Amino acid sequence: MKPVYIIDGARTPFLKARNAPGPFSAGDLATAAGRALLVRQPFSAEELDEVILGCASPSPDEVNIGRVAALRMGCGLKVPGWTVMRN
Repeated sequence: MKPVYIIDGARTPFLKARNAPGPFSAGDLATAAGRALLVRQPFSAEELDEVILGCASPSPDEVNIGRVAALRMGCGLKVPGWTVMRN
């Protein structure tokens, strides 16, 4: 059996911080984008192999925001989450 790869993506709008925290955390925005992405897929969140998320400025309590978003999207404990930061 050959492996099957489904690659899709979603992004949030840019928000201006103006040197103060905004009304939404990066984790909230990432989770909202991830849930919208999952609605388009023919499988459930638990069936993902991994979640890879890019974030330029996560908060200190959400350093591995890929993992935070994966858990909040309902992927379960077995799905790893990765964060890519290329500032």
